[in-house]
Amino acid sequence: MAIVLRIKCQSSTDIWLAICAAVKAACSLANVAGEEVAGLGFAATCSLVAVDADGSPVTVSLSGDSRRNIIVWMDHRAVKQAEKINSSSSPVLQYCGGSLSPEMQPPKLLWVKENLQESWTMAFRWMDLSDWLAYRATGDDTRSLCTIVCKWTYLGHAHMQQVNEKDSRNMEACGWDDDFWEEIGLGDLIDGHHAKIEIPIRVTQLVRVNAEKCGPSKRHMIPVSNSTTDDILNLPGVGG
Repeated sequence: MAIVLRIKCQSSTDIWLAICAAVKAACSLANVAGEEVAGLGFAATCSLVAVDADGSPVTVSLSGDSRRNIIVWMDHRAVKQAEKINSSSSPVLQYCGGSLSPEMQPPKLLWVKENLQESWTMAFRWMDLSDWLAYRATGDDTRSLCTIVCKWTYLGHAHMQQVNEKDSRNMEACGWDDDFWEEIGLGDLIDGHHAKIEIPIRVTQLVRVNAEKCGPSKRHMIPVSNSTTDDILNLPGVGG
């Protein structure tokens, strides 16, 4: 029986340009000056974005088209990889309802490693779409606990326990189970203190953004809140 790959890709460039157009149009329709915009918040699907060291798109498509650098949340190409991960019986799975869906990021990452080796080597950052949007707006690569706990197997309870221990500064691995990544064949993501998937520490932090990047005003600096996935919360912009 033939296996049909349900592959769905998008372009982070197209999405960013659409957001810029939407923000400008919203301000125009509401007759709101850019200086009156108090803050921005990004919510997006739990889609996986791949970019290189310069922030340029890295293809996740069998076509090789670099514009297609997002594996959309509904993409089910990684069914086999999800089954492999779930057969590991890792204790991490108990925090994911007992198993991972092919819509979560570890199966998708494993699929890319197994099928698109050049892209796997080129990718400098793997990000949830909402985190990438916040990064694109601010240049700040800090991830949201919301996205990375829900879709990446980061153990948020371990993270918060570490935060609450005042004398502790060891945040690099407090919520990652390195044995899990090694066991499923993605041990290279551990390298450099998990640099390619990064350390999630933005909980309530606000980051200033040059609004020229997305439209309200060329000179106005506004706060950007921590990002979230759309299935958790449609996060509004926050006041500065």
